[in-house]
Amino acid sequence: MKKINIIAIPILIILSYIILAISCSEQTQKLDNKNLDKVLTIDITIESFYAAISEKKGEFRDWELFKFLFHPDGKIILHRPDKDGNYSTIYYSADEFIKKYRNYIEKVDLHEKTIFSKVSTFGPMSHVLSGYESSEKGVEKPSRGINSFQLLYDSERWWIINAFSSHETPNNPIPSEFFK
Repeated sequence: MKKINIIAIPILIILSYIILAISCSEQTQKLDNKNLDKVLTIDITIESFYAAISEKKGEFRDWELFKFLFHPDGKIILHRPDKDGNYSTIYYSADEFIKKYRNYIEKVDLHEKTIFSKVSTFGPMSHVLSGYESSEKGVEKPSRGINSFQLLYDSERWWIINAFSSHETPNNPIPSEFFK
């Protein structure tokens, strides 16, 4: 017959309570977040994405909201042309994106808005093809492009799983059928 370690039983019970308390705390924090109303529908989630980075020069961007929109494993994928027109693709977490672009974004009057949107949903997953226009004060012509959002609904809120962005160029214009 095996000996029961009397000290191990209370430790296991205490560890179980700690794990339960942490789990309940995380769930409560998730539900009580002040930004929960920004992720209750697909449209509001996409609007919140653009609103979080759009503001006047020197004004506060809502980086807390920006991070809240993304699933912890979510990615921002930028597909950008260089001066020769060659594209490269870079992957960022929300934190990495903020670290890389915060200084630039906060130094300009940047306003992004949706110019068209196509949504396809199947159960808890959704794909949004969102044409955008990005205007900066002092830049003569606004830039445009397409963001491809993949979203997940977890029975409480929508999460951005990926935001894949590509700029429009003279050699790569947004097709006219997207505006219909």
